Amino acid sequence: MSSDLREKLKPTTKMRVYDSVAMAGIDVSNWHNISSKRTPAQNPKYCYCWAFEGNGRVLLMTQSGQ
Repeated sequence: MSSDLREKLKPTTKMRVYDSVAMAGIDVSNWHNISSKRTPAQNPKYCYCWAFEGNGRVLLMTQSGQ
C-alpha cells in the first residue's frame, strides 16, 4: 500500500468500537443484553471482536499501530 493511500485511510479521531459499529448501520441491539452495571459498549461479549457484519455491511477494525 502506498504511503499516500495509507495517510488518507489513517483515522483522524478515536471512537469506541460500539459507536463505530452503530455508525456503520450494523444492529447493536444485542450489545444491550448485559446483566451487569456495564454500559452496552463495555459488553465483554463484543468488546474484543474485530469484525462485524449486518445490514449488508461489513466493518473490520484493527488495533492502533498495526
